[in-house]
Amino acid sequence: MLKEASRMKGLKALLIFCLSVLLVASFANLGALAQEEKPFEGVALRVSMIDEIREREIIKRLPAFKEKTGIEVKVDLYGFEGLFEHNLAAAYGHTGEYDVMQLHHPDLALFSEYLVDLTDRFEEDWDEIDVDDIHPLLRKTHMQYQDRWYGMPTHVNPMTLVYRTDIFEENGYEVPKTWDETIALAKEISEKYAPDMYGITFMGRKEIQLACTFLNFLGGYGQYILTQTDRGLKPSINTPEAVTALEKLVALKDYATPGVLGYGFDENMMAFARGEAAMSLMWSSIINVYQDPEQSVIVDKWDLAPMPGSVLPDGTVYSKALLGGWTVGISVDCPNPDAAWEFLKWLISKELETELVPYYESCRVSLLSDPDIQAEWPNYKAFYDILEAGPIDFPGVEPGVKIVPNMEMLDYMEIALSDALTGVATPQEALDDLQSKYMEIAVKWGLYR
Repeated sequence: MLKEASRMKGLKALLIFCLSVLLVASFANLGALAQEEKPFEGVALRVSMIDEIREREIIKRLPAFKEKTGIEVKVDLYGFEGLFEHNLAAAYGHTGEYDVMQLHHPDLALFSEYLVDLTDRFEEDWDEIDVDDIHPLLRKTHMQYQDRWYGMPTHVNPMTLVYRTDIFEENGYEVPKTWDETIALAKEISEKYAPDMYGITFMGRKEIQLACTFLNFLGGYGQYILTQTDRGLKPSINTPEAVTALEKLVALKDYATPGVLGYGFDENMMAFARGEAAMSLMWSSIINVYQDPEQSVIVDKWDLAPMPGSVLPDGTVYSKALLGGWTVGISVDCPNPDAAWEFLKWLISKELETELVPYYESCRVSLLSDPDIQAEWPNYKAFYDILEAGPIDFPGVEPGVKIVPNMEMLDYMEIALSDALTGVATPQEALDDLQSKYMEIAVKWGLYR
C-alpha cells in the first residue's frame, strides 16, 4: 500500500509538472501571438493635420487604431497657414517633429523630396488598399507627383454653388448655369429681399479662399494660369477670357451680402446658414453646419449645384469647379516608416471611410457613387459628378499638373483679386500686373525658359 501510494504521489507530481510546462508554453505562445498581432506595440507617431471636422473625427478613432496595431498616434491640428508653415519648418529643417504630415495636395511638388517614396509599398499592398476603388482623378491629383506615389487622399472635396431651395421654389427660379445668369439672378433677389436677404455670398477677403473662389470663374471660362508651350509652362492669367472671368466676380459683388469683402471660410459659411443670402459659392464640406439647427435657420432648405460656367459656341455650358483636399504622406525623417504606412492604410480603409461619410466626401468610388449615400448626403453626388466632368486644380491648372511655387502664385493672386474687388485696379490692370509677377516666378523656378 505504501509503495502504491508513493507511486501515485510521484505520478501526480509528474502530472502537475507536465501541466505547468504546458501552461508556460501556452502563455509563451499567446505572448508571441499577441506580439505578432501587434508588431508595432510601443511605437509612437506624431502627425500634423488641418483643424477641421473630419480630422477631429479621425482623432476620436485613434484608440481603436492603437488597440488594433499597438501604435500610439498624437495629432497636432493647425489652420491652413499654420499647417503649411509647421510642415515646411519640419521638412526643410529635418527636425523630425512629424513622422506623418498632412499636406495641401498641390504642395506635393514642394514637399516630394521630404516625403518617403511609397511607390513600392503601393505596388505590394495594392489589393489590400483596394487602390482601384480610389477615383482615378484623385490618384493623379492627391497621390502622385512625377509618376511616383507619395500619399493618401484623406480629405477631399470641391467647391459648389449652394442655393436656397425654398426661395427658388417660391419664386420659380431656375438654378443658374452660367455666370451671367448667376449675376442676373443675384440682382433680382437682392432687389426683392434686401436688406433681409441678398442674392449671394462668397469668400471675398484677401486670403487664399478669395483665390479659391476666383478659380471657379477662371475654370468656367476654360482658362488655366499656365499654358504648355515649347518653352515650358507660360503664364496666361491676363487673357481676354481670364479678364472676363474676373469682371464677372467683380460684378457679382454688387449683389452680395454687405460684408462679403471681409468674409473668409467661416464668415461665408455662417452668413448663408443665417439666411442672409439665397446663393453661396462655397466648399461642399459645410453640409453638417447647414443641417445643424443650433447653427442654421435653413435646415432642409438648401441644395448643391454645379458651379456656373460660360456658354460655348455650340451652345453647351462649360464649367469647371475647383478641386480641393489634403494628402497624408510619411516624412523621410520618420524612424518608423512601416508603422507610419500602417497608419496611412488605415486612414483610407473602406471601414474608416464608411464611418466618416458624414464628415466630408470620400476618395472611394464605391462610396461616392452609392445611391443610398447620395440620397442622404448630396455632397457625395456633387463631388462624384465634378470628378467625372473634370475640375480645375490649384493654383489654377489642369488636374495632375503640380508646381513648386503653388503657394507663391496663390499669394500674388489674392492681392490682384482684392485690388480688383476694392476698385484699386480694373480687372485688366490687376491681371496684367499678376501676369508680370507670374512670368518672373515661372522663369525663377524653371517652369518657363
